[in-house]
Amino acid sequence: GRRFLGDAIARRGVRVIGALGRFVPQKGYDLLLPALADAGVTGRRDVQVVIVGDGPSAADIHDLARRLSLEGVIEFRPFSTAPVEAYSAFDVFVLPSRNEGLPLTLLEAMACECPVVATAVGGVPEVLAHEGAGWMIPSEDHTRLTGALRAAMDTPADQLAAMAQRARQIVTTHFDVRIQMAKIVAIIEQTAQGAKGE
Repeated sequence: GRRFLGDAIARRGVRVIGALGRFVPQKGYDLLLPALADAGVTGRRDVQVVIVGDGPSAADIHDLARRLSLEGVIEFRPFSTAPVEAYSAFDVFVLPSRNEGLPLTLLEAMACECPVVATAVGGVPEVLAHEGAGWMIPSEDHTRLTGALRAAMDTPADQLAAMAQRARQIVTTHFDVRIQMAKIVAIIEQTAQGAKGE
């Protein structure tokens, strides 16, 4: 993961707050950047923000970063075909979405031991109902997002490491694809047996 960041960032030993996804309004990057600014990220030498992605809103997001004077603390990276490298580089994963189904990026990041800051949309509450893996906040709540980002930056390293382990445990216990497929097969078999009984 640190190879993904490059030596300049890795050597500094900073806490990396990361996001990954398409640059579209649904994903809420226009909400994330002002919250980062208000959380005081520009004054932190111990924090680096890395946002991986591309999309139709990219120019607007880059412009917003300039207007908020965030260029020095946010590093934008193009979409990665090996997202596990990005997740492995993040210390905290942020999902500021306005709308989601069950976001694969959330599960992938947690499987890579990322505590998360995520909005309570779509299937996110189902995942984060299993507590201890991060911060869940209402969508489009600037104050709560700012507070969660500040907490993610300030949580002691040992506590963050415990949250990282919990994040992976949640995914492997409840959302592993084999477990999910077994549940689907069981439902199909029960349905088939019920149909035969009629």
